[in-house]
Amino acid sequence: MARGRQEEEAGKKLHYADKYDIPRATIAEIKDQILLTWKTRQHRGAICIVGEAGIGKSQIIAEIAREEGASIYDIRTAHYGLVGTGIPSTKDSPEGYFDLLVPSVFPKKGEKSIMLFEEINQGLQHSIAMFFSLIEDRRMFNYVLPDEAIVIALMNPATAQYAVTQIENNAALRRRLKWFFALESFKDWVAHASSDQFHMSDRQCFDDGKSRPCHEGVLDFIVQYPKNLYDKKAQGEGKQYMCPATVQTISLDAYMLEKMHKPLDNEFALCRFAASVGIHMGTQLVEHLKDNRTAVRAEDVVLNYKKMARKPVRLLLNKSEQEKITELNVNVLTYMFSLQPDVEVTAGNFVMYLEDLPNEMRVSVLSQLKKYADEANAKDYLFDLMRHVQTHKNWIKIHTSLDDAQTEVERALRGS
Repeated sequence: MARGRQEEEAGKKLHYADKYDIPRATIAEIKDQILLTWKTRQHRGAICIVGEAGIGKSQIIAEIAREEGASIYDIRTAHYGLVGTGIPSTKDSPEGYFDLLVPSVFPKKGEKSIMLFEEINQGLQHSIAMFFSLIEDRRMFNYVLPDEAIVIALMNPATAQYAVTQIENNAALRRRLKWFFALESFKDWVAHASSDQFHMSDRQCFDDGKSRPCHEGVLDFIVQYPKNLYDKKAQGEGKQYMCPATVQTISLDAYMLEKMHKPLDNEFALCRFAASVGIHMGTQLVEHLKDNRTAVRAEDVVLNYKKMARKPVRLLLNKSEQEKITELNVNVLTYMFSLQPDVEVTAGNFVMYLEDLPNEMRVSVLSQLKKYADEANAKDYLFDLMRHVQTHKNWIKIHTSLDDAQTEVERALRGS
């Protein structure tokens, strides 16, 4: 009994992808995997994308459909919870065997389409089983899925945050799906948010019926505070939280407020934004929109520290604004590894930034490099960055200072 509990606790500490031994990939990389299946009409092994709510799983399917001129048939598995009879095997059924009506929202014969099972693990077991034949045999009752259609499943990971069916433990389904765990990719998101495709699904809200990029003020807020794009702390606490999906919502809010000639920095706007991303994040956004002239931008630290960021950083240090500097450190590391700007430029600015930080903060920043690189799947970038950092003319001075600090710490520990 005790051993079983220990194994269960150990399993909880594993990353979801490690626990179920499935590959991690960014949304852009998963898109390429789907396109390979699409262009080769590979029906064997339907793709299943696992990822946190709001990370952009549905968005990437919509992009593929637009690019390929395909229809999307969005099947919400949870909606079929009232189907209680189950279905017989149809693999080798004779003509007319067990003919039943199927939903009219299924792809038509010869139609180029994506059959999308949204939240496949939100349905009851018998409703999931109802789609088993479509995944395996491309049939359900008397319905046959067109050759021109591909099947894709989406799901949230089975964690304490989601009330879902753990289909990962269903061996029959597991072996019939290609599983990918969707990684957060700030770089891919910024590219998408900067494009005219960002508000494609909101075209009806604009007078000209055209899409728009992310609202300039909202996008600037995210780029300046990149860690805010995935507010895991608020999500873990069961609160409203910011993620790619809610950023699209508040960006549209900003456009619509401007359309109605309402300011973006008053209580009404705060209430509107906070309804989607929470009061804490909404307040930060409104403050940023109100006046961000004195804020230190992570982008400026990484790309133009001496000219754009050194003076305000030193001002924060002189005022002992520890919390703001700590937040800036997080955003600098997130920006570096998420966007991976020119490594030589980044290394030079990063060394100058480290020079200005007190030793305890240098140690903190350097000790977190691997963590942020791993989160952004940027191990190669970290290697190149450190290679350039260690050849910088001022690195020896920083390294010596760190050694002296470590010596003092060890001496203090021995004395205690």
